[in-house]
Amino acid sequence: MRKASFQHLCGMPNFIQNRWEKFKAQSAIAKMWDVLFLVLIIAFLFPEGRDTMRRAILSTGIVGSVDANSDEALTYESEAWILQDLNGAEVQLTELKGQAIFLNFWATWCGPCKAEMPSIEALYKDMGDEVNFLIVSYEDPEVIRNFMNEEVYDFPVFFPRNGIPDQLSAEALPTTLVIDVEGKIIHRSSGMSNWDSESARDLLRSALKQS
Repeated sequence: MRKASFQHLCGMPNFIQNRWEKFKAQSAIAKMWDVLFLVLIIAFLFPEGRDTMRRAILSTGIVGSVDANSDEALTYESEAWILQDLNGAEVQLTELKGQAIFLNFWATWCGPCKAEMPSIEALYKDMGDEVNFLIVSYEDPEVIRNFMNEEVYDFPVFFPRNGIPDQLSAEALPTTLVIDVEGKIIHRSSGMSNWDSESARDLLRSALKQS
């Protein structure tokens, strides 16, 4: 066993040399992708690196389409859904009839959720007076309150008071839905997106328009 291990270790320099020769023989583009892949692997080994890298990926605009991709009317079950904010105030979706809604499901332990939060905050500051932002979590309110204070976010967070309707259920986090003034779901997506973009603002502007 020791002899095999020693031979294995002795062979490591040859292995590294062979890999290096193969790397040098690659095209410039192939080398670039190899280096980028290595940087991504290293970054994702550390929590701070993961968040930074996710936000960097968001800034490229290559993930998470924010285009209109649905045309589904809210059901009565969905309209009856009740939410409660951090101050204990309740709101039922039926009370928001005729108003546009940005609905996002998230959690503090969800890396992609946290990565897109700054862009949601920017969108809220820009269009929060026109669109209802319902940022929904199932976590303990105190956990959310502490997170919001630490990150200095102002968007409103809500907690379900009754079971989530099947139509609005989130199979993954984050999940985002945009509901227009006519009560139709015009956008549904899972995964992080860049909401601080002109495409996102155009989506919300379309949610504010009557057809």
